[in-house]
Amino acid sequence: METIVKLPYRHSEEAKAKMRKAAAGRKGRPVSAETRAKISAANKGKVRSEETRRKMSEARKGVIISPETRRKMSEMMKARPRPEGFTMKGRKHSAESRQKMSLVQIGRQATPETIAKRKLAFERSKADGSYEKIRKKISESHKRLFLEKRAADPNYRRHTPEALEKLRLHNLGRKHTPETKAKMKANIQARKDNGSFAKTIEKRRRLREERKALALSLLSDS
Repeated sequence: METIVKLPYRHSEEAKAKMRKAAAGRKGRPVSAETRAKISAANKGKVRSEETRRKMSEARKGVIISPETRRKMSEMMKARPRPEGFTMKGRKHSAESRQKMSLVQIGRQATPETIAKRKLAFERSKADGSYEKIRKKISESHKRLFLEKRAADPNYRRHTPEALEKLRLHNLGRKHTPETKAKMKANIQARKDNGSFAKTIEKRRRLREERKALALSLLSDS
């Protein structure tokens, strides 16, 4: 009995040329909502193999998106309909979402090119002052949140008596070596010389005053 082996179908060069010509004629033409719905329905539920994903990734590597395209993508995302009043401010990811994000990141390593880009962006943000602005904004936000929670609960983020006892027993009888003492002394002296030690003392004093003022304002409101 003769066995027929089916070879994978390949388009001829002539057919490929016709397809390219047809695709060029469609460039820039808007796709109707009906066509978009059909494409969406056809692709829903499809699971691409690891080999296909790898090929797609390889095909996109090195592709540089122009500023104009980035602007269009940004405008398209901003124009997407969202529920009224939608914002991530004050919202928190669920434990399931955090677990998924954690699993995705496990084992991933940034390439040397990515690390170099991050360093360059970091240096650029420090040079133009945007890094300090963002850092200060985050610091003030965290400080305000901490003061509000501490005013509402005096024991917020304080060691329990049991924890304090464990710490005391852990450090009982431990002594710093002369080398460690010398390092600590040199570190404090260096901080005094560059002014950071005085700044830390002043920051702690100001934090205590803000904490007292916030506690008094919350008590007066209640």
